[in-house]
Amino acid sequence: MDHSASAGTARSLPIDLDSADLVLVGPHLATDLDRIRDDAARRGVVVVLLPDDIFADVTGARTLALVEEALRVREPADTM
Repeated sequence: MDHSASAGTARSLPIDLDSADLVLVGPHLATDLDRIRDDAARRGVVVVLLPDDIFADVTGARTLALVEEALRVREPADTM
């Protein structure tokens, strides 16, 4: 698999988007989703809102499936 990941913050997002293909938004940031989608859309970046129970995904398999699906669909700033 040819992907890399890095953690960011709401504050670093405008800079992080310049080198991102995809942004995973934690459920705790759902109230910021519209702003994140707007920023991402200007750069052609896909946004995925993670489900509320994502932190129970201890193996990362569910998260990886969400990433793979989002990159397959590849509609900029489209929230899954």
